[in-house]
Amino acid sequence: MNSPRTTSPATVPTTADRLDLITVCSRLGHHVDFREWDRLPALFAPSVLVRHTGSDTRGEPVPTPRDAVVAQWREARERVLATHHLVTNHLVSVTGDTATATAMFQSTHVVPGESGPRRLARGGRYVYGFARTATGWQITAITIEVLWDDRTLA
Repeated sequence: MNSPRTTSPATVPTTADRLDLITVCSRLGHHVDFREWDRLPALFAPSVLVRHTGSDTRGEPVPTPRDAVVAQWREARERVLATHHLVTNHLVSVTGDTATATAMFQSTHVVPGESGPRRLARGGRYVYGFARTATGWQITAITIEVLWDDRTLA
């Protein structure tokens, strides 16, 4: 016989918290895709633990000032013609004034090529850490786990 599952109320997000956290995740991709660099800092805490992992890297978490995160992403984004980030399947957990979320992503990057623009695609999982502040939820950590990378798209 199955025993009933119990969940601590401290880890069950309210609908408002869940929507707010997913909105922060969505704004991140939107602002990057539309090059809205002045809107990104409000999404981040003053210091962000950034980690990239994937088939070609096993990155270690690096504490990074928010302005440096924005500058790094801006520099990377400016090297391509366009990006399109699809972020979905959010799983959110809240404990007091901290939260975590995971979401699956697929991103397309349009890059200059010798015979015209090329599309590069990758997919994976984002793992976010958050803190509740006076102005709302801010990202305190982000891990970008690349699960697949297709550099062969024409």
